[in-house]
Amino acid sequence: MITFNNIVSKFEAFCTDHFFIKTFSYGSPADVDLDKFEQYPLLHLVYTGGDYNSPKAKTYNLEVYILTLPPSEADKNAQQKEAISDAEQVAEDILADIQNGGNIFQFGFHYDLVNASVTPLEEEKSNALAGCLLDMAIQVPYTYDSCNAPLTGVEPEGSTTPSFKARGLLRVREEDGSPDVLSVATINVPNGSLTDDGSGEISLTFGGDADTAEKIHFPIRNDEGATIAAGTPLYSRGEIGGSERIKVGIADASDPAKMPAIAIAETELTTTGNAKDGFGIVSGTYNTNLSGFTGLEENDILYVADGGGLHQDKPTGTNLIQNVGVVLKTNGTICQGLKVSCIGRSNDVPNLPDGKFFIGSATNTATSAYGLPTSDPSDNETLVYNSATDAFEAGYPISTGQQTIFQRFSPSTQRTLSIGLNAWDFGNLLGGGVTFNNAIRAGAAFGFAQVATTLQASPITVNSDIQVEVKYEITLDTAGVCVPSVTTKTGFFGQVAMTFPTHTAAGTTTHTVTSNTSQALFYQISNTLAFQFFSNVTGSYRIHYIKVTIDHA
Repeated sequence: MITFNNIVSKFEAFCTDHFFIKTFSYGSPADVDLDKFEQYPLLHLVYTGGDYNSPKAKTYNLEVYILTLPPSEADKNAQQKEAISDAEQVAEDILADIQNGGNIFQFGFHYDLVNASVTPLEEEKSNALAGCLLDMAIQVPYTYDSCNAPLTGVEPEGSTTPSFKARGLLRVREEDGSPDVLSVATINVPNGSLTDDGSGEISLTFGGDADTAEKIHFPIRNDEGATIAAGTPLYSRGEIGGSERIKVGIADASDPAKMPAIAIAETELTTTGNAKDGFGIVSGTYNTNLSGFTGLEENDILYVADGGGLHQDKPTGTNLIQNVGVVLKTNGTICQGLKVSCIGRSNDVPNLPDGKFFIGSATNTATSAYGLPTSDPSDNETLVYNSATDAFEAGYPISTGQQTIFQRFSPSTQRTLSIGLNAWDFGNLLGGGVTFNNAIRAGAAFGFAQVATTLQASPITVNSDIQVEVKYEITLDTAGVCVPSVTTKTGFFGQVAMTFPTHTAAGTTTHTVTSNTSQALFYQISNTLAFQFFSNVTGSYRIHYIKVTIDHA
């Protein structure tokens, strides 16, 4: 804490070093005695009292008498005028030294001038002192615990040093937020200003007028483990405590973990010493020369490069794309001016591998697991999936490994069953009532002629498996014999075997008959299948459906 003793010492030092003042004293105004002093001019300091009305500050009210003794034989008026003028200049020297933190009242001792006034002093009598009276108030930091209290058993005992010191009661902290800086003599604000609004609030502005700021930047620290060149795009590696200084590394378009870029380095950042700290430019004009380009032109866009740094070519392949600026000036190999715009995200549609595309997903848009052809297909080609390449390719359908199901439902009307041979009629498609439940795979085809008694099928691959299923309903008017059977089977249907029940009782019965699973042993063009009933009594029948299942080889 600064005491009156400290203030007296400073005034005494001021008088000792001042060319004009010859004598210093302090006490009450009555202590100024002509017989006591031998050398003039003199400076006499009077302490008139103090107060603690300002937060964390103490105010000292002082009277400073600056006097000289004119020669008795001289022109009294002229000498008094000269004495007052000289004294006021000394008073102004004191005020300037306190206010500006100069030679005696230094910043390190934290004096702050609150107010001051000056009054001329002159007498009509001869052999009287003349000069001026400087009334002033100075303020010093006071936190009520700046020294140890002389009390026994008090906890805590007080701090040995002030928790902070600052010119004008401004608190200053180190970059990581702690501890407080004990003494600050100078605050540098490059390209900016400090403004006191009069209520103790200090505003710090960078770049001059906000309307004409050259750039926006923020404090950073090199966390790459290697020197970072000026102009290098940077990605965030976290903040240093609560200091608002961001640890950075070199952004790399080929590594999503090192993207996006949040700024470019304003200066070279080393790994040790003060130069490891600097600023990252987010937006604005950057006029530091950046070399390593070929064929660079004005208005070229510079991107975060694969492997780090800047390049005028947009990244390709699976690299992320982020442009960070527009070239303002160049000689072809050096970027001499750059308009920086580092928005902190990839700002272009990401690259995709050949044939890939974006597809919706539960976690937002994702890259497709499969691809599409990147060249023009030929006429009549379609897209065929190839599991070996995990992509759809232009080509012709294949059926290998697939299953075909042909299922035809017949009309619900009964058909007459006469004595003798009766061909199964699966229903006239044009007559209505016929429906299908098909899953026809590539290359397979099935159908009936207009008279729907014989099923026809296209060829299938050798070693494919075939199975046939029929469901029918038969009604005999009287007891007798009715025997269903396969009457025609050619091609791959030739190996199909089906066992039907013999119907003898009058009335209606419904049956579902499934064949064995046969195999196509040869590639055959004609593949047909037909059924019949042999009956010795009359009646009726209805075909519910016929179903053919093929597992393609």
